Amino acid sequence: MTLIWVIYFVLLILSLLYTGVIVYHVLKYRYDDLPREQGQYAGRALAVYLGLIGLILLLSIIIALSMLLL
Repeated sequence: MTLIWVIYFVLLILSLLYTGVIVYHVLKYRYDDLPREQGQYAGRALAVYLGLIGLILLLSIIIALSMLLL
């Protein structure tokens, strides 16, 4: 049971870190003052971060539900 809690908190910490990265990217690139190629790269990087956060939060929810049911 302790392992599940450790995994749960690690996933929560990772989601907070990735959220910080997203906020950083949004604030840095919000004025579109980048050349086109760098702007496209930033958009792809932001999409990857959003996908990873979604996956981490989904796993976190699944683990939390399994802890409640056990």
